[in-house]
Amino acid sequence: MGGLYGLVAMSIVFTYRSTYVLNFAQGEMAMLGTYIYWTISQFIPIWFAIFLTLILSFFMGTLLERLLLRRLDKNNPSSSLVLTIGLLMVINSTVQWWYGPIQKSVPSPFGSGVIRLASYNFSLHAIGTILMVLLAVAILIILFKFTQLGLALRATAENWRAAQLMGIPVDSMLNLGWAISAVLGTVAGILVAPILVLVPSMMQPVMMYAYSGAVIGGLESPVGALAGGILIGVVENLAGTWSPIGSDLKIVIAFALTFVVLSIFPNGLFAKREARLY
Repeated sequence: MGGLYGLVAMSIVFTYRSTYVLNFAQGEMAMLGTYIYWTISQFIPIWFAIFLTLILSFFMGTLLERLLLRRLDKNNPSSSLVLTIGLLMVINSTVQWWYGPIQKSVPSPFGSGVIRLASYNFSLHAIGTILMVLLAVAILIILFKFTQLGLALRATAENWRAAQLMGIPVDSMLNLGWAISAVLGTVAGILVAPILVLVPSMMQPVMMYAYSGAVIGGLESPVGALAGGILIGVVENLAGTWSPIGSDLKIVIAFALTFVVLSIFPNGLFAKREARLY
């Protein structure tokens, strides 16, 4: 679960790092992508369905940015914030209207087998999930640190006017940031659905933990988002199995951990140090 929280947190960080927009509709976009995957997988093999779903998710992120976000004032972050909250409600209501509230079972792309190592059992889905998370982290690190495209994305997020003056296609970078974030969210949704069940509200509890993980790690660090998500996953599950606390207070423990970390590290555990002149 920590790996899944980390993957969703990375999709949040990717949008924020490339566009400086905190996307509150990220979970609903992931849920919509998972419904698309479930629909397609009824007719074609699972892995081909995943490939096709990710392509559709890429274009979904592209269209949302082009049709909605691009029309807003880049100098007013609050307008983007309100828009993503409204987008959350629209997507959730539309999916409920189209698919209904009935739970749907989603098969794991890695199968339902179990591998026994020493005295512990590991499901193939858990192992596959961890490998997918690590692959996503590696791709993001390579993109942001070692490619011109990643540098252009970071420059656009830092100062879009200066980036535009340097010849960077700002609109294309913002569009790409949303598209890649939509793909990451859909991957997370496809991995979450076999553990939970596919319903319109599937991603809402996951998103609460993912936002906490992203904030704990730092909103500009993909590795920090992964670390924060894993930390939240471990702490909330340990809290849920500790009998004096009980599972009902897992989310309280998770947010208490967030409060403690931010009290010591206001910008997150992996935030960069900045020199300021006063």
